[in-house]
Amino acid sequence: MPTTIHGTNGITFNDGSTQTTRSAVGFRNRIINGTMVVDQRSSGGAGSATNTSRYTSSDRWASLTAAIGATIWTHQRVLTGDTDFPFASRLQRNAGASNVGEALITQVIESTNCRDLAGQSATLSFYALRGADFSPTSSLLTAQVSFGSGNDQGLVSGTFGSWTSQTFVTLPVNLTTTRTRYSTTVTVPVGTNEILVRFLVTPTGTAGANDWFQVTGVQFEAGPSPTDFERRPFGLELGLCQRYYQKRVGDSYSTGVVGQAYGTATVYGSVSFTQEMRRAPDVTLNPVGSAAGTMSFMNNLLAHPATMGTISANTIHVNGFQMLGTGYTSGFTAGNASLLYRNGLGEIWNASAEL
Repeated sequence: MPTTIHGTNGITFNDGSTQTTRSAVGFRNRIINGTMVVDQRSSGGAGSATNTSRYTSSDRWASLTAAIGATIWTHQRVLTGDTDFPFASRLQRNAGASNVGEALITQVIESTNCRDLAGQSATLSFYALRGADFSPTSSLLTAQVSFGSGNDQGLVSGTFGSWTSQTFVTLPVNLTTTRTRYSTTVTVPVGTNEILVRFLVTPTGTAGANDWFQVTGVQFEAGPSPTDFERRPFGLELGLCQRYYQKRVGDSYSTGVVGQAYGTATVYGSVSFTQEMRRAPDVTLNPVGSAAGTMSFMNNLLAHPATMGTISANTIHVNGFQMLGTGYTSGFTAGNASLLYRNGLGEIWNASAEL
């Protein structure tokens, strides 16, 4: 079997030939979910875009627009029709819309994942194409990398917000209807603590049926040139996404929450996250009730209490939270177990720790 010697300048084979390589192998890409393979929120459905930060589609990717109503833009994960990059993130102006404010897709890289790039060369690469009715002048898509000296200051979009000592590097791209890979190399300023990547458009006129662009294969890596897109196993990519967003879907007795009654009106249940989250998240619970699409703790007769109370998320931390049911009547026996029941399949809770 031939042997190899791994040196700082590459690989030297026993026949004397060499192959240049970078010293860092694996986890080159600082972008999470660059191929939009994870889509916990919408499972591929269209989301709406507004002038506030909206995580509506592919995990870690937000869409923002300039003071435009939700009916003007949609942001969704789409099928591309190939096996190389089967999914893409698409931002589309709805047919007939005449508002021409800017809109964008963006991802913020967490401070802890990018500080080491300060003072180095780094390269952004991505694949993009446009729809037949893409309206920006000269089919212009503006790819930008932004740097700031603050820590995890969150989403920013044009004049909507700013970071401490924020600077931008811009790559203008004239899109075609053929998917093409583009790249640009930047120098990350000394003192950088946060980085974002965004893809921005300014439409013109009235939107046709295919006034959209889409991106996939987004990569931001150390070094002066792009490398092949880094493929990570789906389970690993999902785990990276769940640091920022998780949800639980279930029905009937598969909700995963078992509580204990602390009296006739009160019950507590515990929820553990699959992945430790970036911070104590914002938790949203499904509505309480017995009708289809609602949920409730059950009493000791495996039936709904006579009068429904309310359920809230309490003691929220990076590893889970407590469900607290209060205000029930003729409900529980102190000390007894109580199962959380959802009437029909659907979301039970979601937790967001996004930037």
